[in-house]
Amino acid sequence: MHWHEDLQFMFVKGGYIEVQTLDKVYRIEANEGVFINKNVVHYIRQGERCNYCSFVFPEKMLHFYDGSPAKSVVEEITHNEHIQVIRFTQSEIWQEEILLFLQRLEKLSKQWGDEEETSLVMYEVLICLTSLWLCLRRNIKVPPRQGESMMTSRMQAFLQYIEMHYSESVSLEDIAHSVNVSKSECLRCFKASLHTTPYKYLQEFRLEEAIRLLRHTDESIGSIASAVGFQEAGHFAKRFKTKMGMSPRAFRKQLTEYRQDM
Repeated sequence: MHWHEDLQFMFVKGGYIEVQTLDKVYRIEANEGVFINKNVVHYIRQGERCNYCSFVFPEKMLHFYDGSPAKSVVEEITHNEHIQVIRFTQSEIWQEEILLFLQRLEKLSKQWGDEEETSLVMYEVLICLTSLWLCLRRNIKVPPRQGESMMTSRMQAFLQYIEMHYSESVSLEDIAHSVNVSKSECLRCFKASLHTTPYKYLQEFRLEEAIRLLRHTDESIGSIASAVGFQEAGHFAKRFKTKMGMSPRAFRKQLTEYRQDM
């Protein structure tokens, strides 16, 4: 789970993805798209044979200039906590238009790199983004804005603490103390939003980091286990096998054989 200050649009070309927030899961199929608002805690899970493109950019790219009246048109959405994720299908004409804009952005991204054309491509990207945003704003109902919920702000702080300290010895008390709440309140927040416990989330985060290191580094399995917060290599191997159905060593061997066959 993570969040960012930037806005994100995605277009799924094949397979599917799942976008999980603190309270909902959205399944985005092939030829569909999705918008993820700024500061929304989310996780993107890829289905088999998934192929998608993602566009992440700061909201100020839509403002035109400092003090522009366009800023309020943008912030009506970006500063509204009730607008978290919007799925685009082919069920309505305006959503089909959004999908065409996303496909156009992908084509433009492939033109990046030619020094003579880069400035023109960038200009066309800006036009495409603002046109997409105008289409979005014209066609969605914007609910009244409210202040950020207490649970959302707490969960952001909890998850940020875990991301910064997962390699260390982390207790429930440590996570709760990062927001100055009780252990029971910390448990309640995780249960209500992610339907899990802080401990289980921490273990899952460590295993995901271990998978990333096994894929992209030559570090020994023992070093990786220690780097992601497992004090004993045996405990790490057991947890890894429960998650992946094979040992870390077998997983790395499978990756090596796959790369050799390509």
